[in-house]
Amino acid sequence: NGYINSGKLSGATVLISRQNQIVYLKSYGYKNIKDSIPMENNCIYGIASMTKLVTSVAALILYEKGYFRLNDKLSDYLPEFINTSVYYGNSIKDASNPILIRDLFRHTSGIKYSTKEYTEAGANFSQVNSLSEFVQNISTVPLYHEPGSTFEYSYSTDILGYLIEKLSGQTLRDFFRENIFIPLKMDDTDFYVPEEKKDRLVSYYTYRNDSLVVLETYENSQFKDLPEIYSGGGGL
Repeated sequence: NGYINSGKLSGATVLISRQNQIVYLKSYGYKNIKDSIPMENNCIYGIASMTKLVTSVAALILYEKGYFRLNDKLSDYLPEFINTSVYYGNSIKDASNPILIRDLFRHTSGIKYSTKEYTEAGANFSQVNSLSEFVQNISTVPLYHEPGSTFEYSYSTDILGYLIEKLSGQTLRDFFRENIFIPLKMDDTDFYVPEEKKDRLVSYYTYRNDSLVVLETYENSQFKDLPEIYSGGGGL
């Protein structure tokens, strides 16, 4: 309440579960400050990188079914990564180690998030028309660390999402829905918010110059339409 009253936070919903029972559930503040629309327990949020947990669970479903082993080379399934190289200062050398599938889970693949090199190679979700094209483009850029050596929060989970699509023969969205969302009754979790649910989507704000500034409402939301590419790293 202190953060909300001082204008540093628009709103929040707090849920506490103990021994598999909800013991506290309450909403605070506003989902739309301008119109004084209060936050409610059934509001819908973009969960950004929490998408990575869902993608990792989905990949582990395939792991349990024997589709791959954690120590398998990524290139055994995605040949784009057969010949990888690594930036060493101003030089580029062949990688000493292959990227293993476990490196995608751990963010130890040697890949980063957006850089100038990725942009120049077209490895950006705004520049490609498919997840396969994204992976193809990012595989042409040298790695920033030797595989397995360094934790670097990265596009690794997006590549894991592509691996799920390739192994399952389904889109990432369909695999999520069939194996996770429908069984767990996660009826509101998706890569977009349909129009009939638009009133439940919270507005997004940034804190700038000592005040909250609205960045996104449903009308200009990235979640207004179903995307062409499903980001396993941040799309839900």
